[in-house]
Amino acid sequence: MATNPVECHLDQMIPRNVHVCTSPRFGGGLGVVLFISTFLLLASARPASAYLAGDTATIVSGYTNAFYFTSGTNGYFRNTQTSGSSTYFWQMANEIESVIDAYEWTTNTAYLGMITNLLNGFIKDNGANWSNNGYNDDDLWAVMAFARGGAVTGKTNYCNIAKSNFDMVYARGWDTNLGGGIYWLYPNNASKNACVNGPGAIAASLLYQIYSDTNYWNKATNIYYWERAVLYNSGTGRIYDNINTNGNVDQTPTTYNQGTFNGYLSSLTLGQLANGGSGTETGLLILGGGTNHLDVSGSGTVVTIGKFLSGSAAGQVVGTLTVSNLGMALQGGDVFQLFNQAAGGFSTVNLPALIAGNVWQNNVAVDGSIRVVSTNAPSLAIGMVANQLTLSWPSDHTGWQVQMQTNNLATGLGTNWLDVASTAATNQMTMPVSTGNGSVFFRLVYP
Repeated sequence: MATNPVECHLDQMIPRNVHVCTSPRFGGGLGVVLFISTFLLLASARPASAYLAGDTATIVSGYTNAFYFTSGTNGYFRNTQTSGSSTYFWQMANEIESVIDAYEWTTNTAYLGMITNLLNGFIKDNGANWSNNGYNDDDLWAVMAFARGGAVTGKTNYCNIAKSNFDMVYARGWDTNLGGGIYWLYPNNASKNACVNGPGAIAASLLYQIYSDTNYWNKATNIYYWERAVLYNSGTGRIYDNINTNGNVDQTPTTYNQGTFNGYLSSLTLGQLANGGSGTETGLLILGGGTNHLDVSGSGTVVTIGKFLSGSAAGQVVGTLTVSNLGMALQGGDVFQLFNQAAGGFSTVNLPALIAGNVWQNNVAVDGSIRVVSTNAPSLAIGMVANQLTLSWPSDHTGWQVQMQTNNLATGLGTNWLDVASTAATNQMTMPVSTGNGSVFFRLVYP
């Protein structure tokens, strides 16, 4: 469209050499850029469809009603609904973590008793020393369950079991062959796998947070950086399965390898904050290797979906970012803070359709946000106080740019428009009026 000013508003008395105009300039295409198969599900700040604590309670209740049983103070999950036997070592560890997740989501203290019973049941079945289980990944899943379970219940005996078994696995599993990493199966020691190193990094980070022992922090970061260097594909975000002792890498991607690497990145950030530092890695580093669904609930026009990005990771996002709207039609002024800083590495950004009269302002590569901007020509409110001119316009038109030109009286309105700095990020501006200027014109344009 043309960039001609379409209306002028002089709502208050201002110096005759100051003219205020608006212009619905539309030129070029909307910026669409993006990230690997990452789906962000948006809901407007009005009624939002989101995964809530109540959903967690429903899911866990259904699962426990079907599979959970107790024997005295020992808790278990059945192999099947009709089975009298409990699930195996690593399965039970993961089920215990699911109940811990439910507690952390809902803060329902009823889960604490279940967690205690399950940890007791695990000890009843497997003992407190797991060195007879040569699968180091199994042992580390249990370490995570006991470390987290001990932390939420306040029972240090569970934390101590986690600590002693992590020490056992690290002592027999880590060496400098292949540059580091933990072997999957002891004493076979034929390969170093993502399925053991991801949980190992998480377990060490949890122990650091519990005991404030920097040895665990160092082990956590060593494991992580080894896995990142050897099994992480920076181009696709995928985590490869393993490397054998001959140096051959099995590039098979699996969801649980993606998940544990990503889970550690969250734990790493917590550990760095506890260690007095700031996070330099985040889960966004490898979101490109899988499909991720996020939705929001909240109030107000600015909704924070997730803060996935910090430090050097900002330049490492890859692939396609697809945003979907779960709620009502979005309106001008709605802002979604997808990331806590610029994320400029996406190759494509797909944004949902908007109702007529609105467009997306894609600021993902600028500040990590997206904004709905109204394209209807706005009115300007004008104020003058102590030789200071204030212009303001509706908040749903934040994203429009103020332009100005200064000419002599004989020239009048020309084509020499200049952007007024920083006005596209706000809906008002104040500037001094110079009586030495012949004529000064203002207008709003978009984009």
